[in-house]
Amino acid sequence: MRPLRLELEGFGPYRERQAVDFSDVELFAITGPTGSGKSTLLDAIAFALYGQVPRVGRQVGTLKHPAAAKAWVSLTFRVGERVYRVERSRSEKRGDARVSLLEGGERLLDLPTLEAVNRALADLVGLDYEAFTRALLLPQGEFDRFLKGEPKERRQLLLELFELSRLERARQKAAERRGLLLEEKGRLEGELNGLSAATPEALEELERALDCGPGDEVIVPTNTYIATWLAVTQVGATPVPVEPDPSTYNLDPAQVEAAISPRTKVILAVNLYGQPCDYDPLQALARKHGIKLAIDNAQAHGARYKGRRVGGIADVECHSFYPSKNLGAFGEAEQAAIKGAGRHAGNRGTQTESIFHEVGEAVIVEVATGGLAGDAIGGGPGGIG
Repeated sequence: MRPLRLELEGFGPYRERQAVDFSDVELFAITGPTGSGKSTLLDAIAFALYGQVPRVGRQVGTLKHPAAAKAWVSLTFRVGERVYRVERSRSEKRGDARVSLLEGGERLLDLPTLEAVNRALADLVGLDYEAFTRALLLPQGEFDRFLKGEPKERRQLLLELFELSRLERARQKAAERRGLLLEEKGRLEGELNGLSAATPEALEELERALDCGPGDEVIVPTNTYIATWLAVTQVGATPVPVEPDPSTYNLDPAQVEAAISPRTKVILAVNLYGQPCDYDPLQALARKHGIKLAIDNAQAHGARYKGRRVGGIADVECHSFYPSKNLGAFGEAEQAAIKGAGRHAGNRGTQTESIFHEVGEAVIVEVATGGLAGDAIGGGPGGIG
């Protein structure tokens, strides 16, 4: 906003109409002895734009000249390529305001209330009253400091004057957030690179290792929904129950090792209550004994284990999107991620039509009223599917 012309009458010490033309100057200074009305000109600009002044707030009637019927101010100003004029008056009993657009003549803007006028002017100026008055105080208190100060001091003065320090704090927070996102990007790229070995041959080898049947054993947690165990018995294998770690309620790696036998083919753990199980020792046990680690991740969507997002760490990680789960679908939906490729999991052996969608290298199965008979190790609303 650039002021072009200020007129005032009956405002402060100015009983008769006075006019100040700013249209042909870029920078100006108001000088004169104390009491000559210098501050009144600044008050008049603030009153024209906001209906209040720093000295008396909205009690502008107190600034009316004793011999005048009302205090009247008119300010013509430019915003971009458009020129506006605002007129305000204040008597002892009432106030009026009007805003006109000076474009091909004078056109009065439709602003029926003082509140509407104030909102429109604040939008045009681009500053609220507090920010604008801080700017007006510069010539009164800090102008000399601004003119004579070093560039660093001037910059600090402007930061304080317009409260731009908030922008500086926002910049710092944005930089911190950017750093966190870059760190996250690096982690995700590392996880993606870790899937480079997910070849069709590796998938076939893994599926053979997971081909459980009669005579095979699968280690399962004792505190899980029955569907976890049914996924094992459904293919004829034997579930071997192991007690949880009492501090996490997830599968206890120490007790898992004691339960492993020559017939064990899979360790089937369940991530409970939004917290992942202890992947590293479980994976170490699986590698040590030449078996596989499968995870039911239905209660830990989006969780992290040592900075890595769960869902693609173990040999097999399965998700259920049953409506009662942490992340529910409309109906039943399932996903089994097998080291970069996928296969669907059954809903405890029920038969129904399923809809398959390829998502990256995984397969999501949306089940209308149940699930296909399981041809993987998972199963349904409470199991690993």
